[in-house]
Amino acid sequence: MGEERLVEVAYAVNIREEIVRGKLKLGKEDFKSLYELVDQAMLSVYGLGLKDADLVKRLSEVLGPENARRYVDAMNKLYGKATGARRTPVVLSWHRTVLKYARESDEVLSKIGVSLMKVEVLEKIARR
Repeated sequence: MGEERLVEVAYAVNIREEIVRGKLKLGKEDFKSLYELVDQAMLSVYGLGLKDADLVKRLSEVLGPENARRYVDAMNKLYGKATGARRTPVVLSWHRTVLKYARESDEVLSKIGVSLMKVEVLEKIARR
């Protein structure tokens, strides 16, 4: 493993540890980054983004219709809230919301064959 890669891994592990310990707080900008990562992954696999209505049909093959609809709807509503386009849902803690949807997104992406390590996802959403 090259020296540069070792530095990247160490950096990612440090970010993850800081998030877990509560030293690094995640906010709505981090949720927007997570949304964009998931959106790009969906575009690369299905050719459909999170805002495309047909994505729920495609994801329901893997997640089931109810879980697919719930996930896509929640991601879109929270993205609208994070960008200021919506007033609801009420988000009490962006930190907890980002962590929850980072875990959920990791599960969804792994089911469609996209491999994103949690460390990499947290690194990308926490990097500004």
